[in-house]
Amino acid sequence: MLVAERLIVRAPARARRQPSLPPEGAVVLGLAGTGYLVLAALLVFRFHVVSTQALGIVANASYVLFSRDPHVAAIGFVGSPLPSILTLPLLPLRAVWPALTEVGFAACIVSALFMAGAVYQLHQLLRDSGVSRAPRLGLTLLFAVHPLILYTAASGVAEAGYIFFLLLAARHLARWLRDADTMGAMIAGFALAGAYLARYDAVLAGVAAMVVVGAVSFSRARDRRLATAVCDTLIVGLPLAATAGVWAAAAWLVTGSALPQLSSTYGYVAQLDALREHGIVLKTVAASPHPTVVQLLALAPALPAAAVLLAIGWMGGKARASLAAVGLLGPLAVAIAGASLLGLTFPWLRQLIVVVPLVTLLVGLGLAAGRRSWLGPVAACLMLLAALPTTVGAMLTARTGPEEMPVLRAIVGRPTLVATPSNAIAANVAQYLDGRYLGDGSVLVDSFTGFPVILTSRSPRQFIITSDRDFALALANPTSFGVRYLLLPAPADGNFLGSLDALNRAFPGLWPSGAASGALEREFVGPTKRVEWRLYRVSAVAAQRSPAS
Repeated sequence: MLVAERLIVRAPARARRQPSLPPEGAVVLGLAGTGYLVLAALLVFRFHVVSTQALGIVANASYVLFSRDPHVAAIGFVGSPLPSILTLPLLPLRAVWPALTEVGFAACIVSALFMAGAVYQLHQLLRDSGVSRAPRLGLTLLFAVHPLILYTAASGVAEAGYIFFLLLAARHLARWLRDADTMGAMIAGFALAGAYLARYDAVLAGVAAMVVVGAVSFSRARDRRLATAVCDTLIVGLPLAATAGVWAAAAWLVTGSALPQLSSTYGYVAQLDALREHGIVLKTVAASPHPTVVQLLALAPALPAAAVLLAIGWMGGKARASLAAVGLLGPLAVAIAGASLLGLTFPWLRQLIVVVPLVTLLVGLGLAAGRRSWLGPVAACLMLLAALPTTVGAMLTARTGPEEMPVLRAIVGRPTLVATPSNAIAANVAQYLDGRYLGDGSVLVDSFTGFPVILTSRSPRQFIITSDRDFALALANPTSFGVRYLLLPAPADGNFLGSLDALNRAFPGLWPSGAASGALEREFVGPTKRVEWRLYRVSAVAAQRSPAS
């Protein structure tokens, strides 16, 4: 009876046990991922705002599977490959959900998940660095709802993966600096390689990380200091170097250039020159600093205070984690800002996105190193909170937010002509061509400019595109390849990339001649009443060229 009584007494205690709550980091990750996916869906399906870069990312992936000449190299070497690679598993689902490709929503899914991961990594870095719970959650929330972070997460751009990998690298580099854990250096190295595949300028962060690791390793080694420093530097730098080398070798084998992202006809330099010709990027240094300075102060008005907090942390002797954040993100932010001041980079606000996590981390790590009081966290959160209205203001101004202004105006119900999605015109072109039921390879188009048309078309095999291995031959002699039509974008009138189009360069007199050429099949007019696309008959073009030949 005594045993039975004990069992009866103990049973209710077991029944009253409560399930444990999920870890704080998992909750942060889940909430951020859900919120960003909902925001992306609202942006695309409610406000009909489609990012051109998201379309380009999905288009590069679709060429690998659904083009006339599908092959792995069709993913391209000018843009960063990782976002397109990660959208590949989603593309077969377009048969049941066409929006994955038609409006680039596959890229939005990838960017939303990447940015949720970035929020998680920032939260974990603050936690590992000793930031107490209340300020840690407050800083994480302010980072997650920063307007530029929201825009990047929902619009499908490559910067979401870029920020995720940089924060992953910073977190594990801080782990190595704090505990001398080799695994931390290894993870940081592979994270930097991932950041490079998301945006090429991450190589600057890799160089900065190698310098930090080499210097710290040399200073704290007891014997064989040089050998130890070299080994640790290789651990963190070798994955990035190997990734960059393999990618350059692949580009050289396919395109004949090891750095097509810089030197090709469609590369960074060519695009920047085209921007300058259209007045989007000013040529002189004297005229360009003001927008960049305004962008920096709008994104991070707490930047001066963050520097003070870093100095406090340094003097307090708790600066190793801060060194990871500054050593990785600081030089990268300085280099990008300097290039923008000199007019050597695109004027988009998201080019400076690395400043947002940098300042958030500096404030948080400064709090961890300072005194334990309520005044510091409140002041820090107020400083970061000021970035919300200032960033929105910059995004609503044409000079500082040329890419984001149309999006915000469309959301608040005051759309501009520029805000009309480019894929709306592309859909008209694709619908017209699809209605003609053309055979494979009937339309010659440069996919660098024509990707919205190709992506929207129900018959992508009707196009001969730039990644096709016979594109150059078809461009030189369209008739012999059975090409019936040439699709050309406007080479001017606000379309700064139109001048880089391969067909405009191969047939320089065709667009200016307009209908007088006798080869014009149809014009497609944009929202500003300007002609944006023209379709020409190859038979008439060939007849005009034959006397000259």
